[in-house]
Amino acid sequence: MRKFFLRFIAVCFFMLTTLSTLRADDGSEQAMVVTQARYATEALAASLVARLQSAIEEGGAVAGVEACRLEAQSLTQQTGDALGLTVGRTALRVRNPTNAPDDWEQQQLEYFEAMLARGTPANQLEALEYFDYNGRAEWRYMRPIMTGGQCLVCHGEQLAPTVANVISQNYPNDRAVDFKLGQLRGAFTVTLEVK
Repeated sequence: MRKFFLRFIAVCFFMLTTLSTLRADDGSEQAMVVTQARYATEALAASLVARLQSAIEEGGAVAGVEACRLEAQSLTQQTGDALGLTVGRTALRVRNPTNAPDDWEQQQLEYFEAMLARGTPANQLEALEYFDYNGRAEWRYMRPIMTGGQCLVCHGEQLAPTVANVISQNYPNDRAVDFKLGQLRGAFTVTLEVK
């Protein structure tokens, strides 16, 4: 566990030092926001994957589910705090109801799904929009999370009975199952307040 957190802190430190010296190619605010959001989602993905792998190595798939349940939200919060952004995860079919999409996120997820169905590669999909709510301005960004092989252990069509049991005990309204390899699992979401 200590090894994981040291790795996480190192990633966040790298991201902070990189972001502090970052300059967008064309100097535009929009390009800068996209660059920051991409870095934030990469940092979050790296920390979540590292923690999940560590838990599975230590105690199998059930330990992975428990690590996600107990630590994913705090890792997400820590990543956002370290980078000065609001970072999250959402999906059309969520396990944890706190990750349910808002209206904008729902629209982007549906757009991602439609574009993937048309053959657009996932790495070419992202969304960015500027909002001004009565003087409170922010940029919002999203990019897809695709279902990888490791995801299928807890989100696939065939779950081990012990895994299914832990999920049903902790998430009685779980909808984040029956995914196939390569399907849209959800999305990372980033909000950057404009000051």
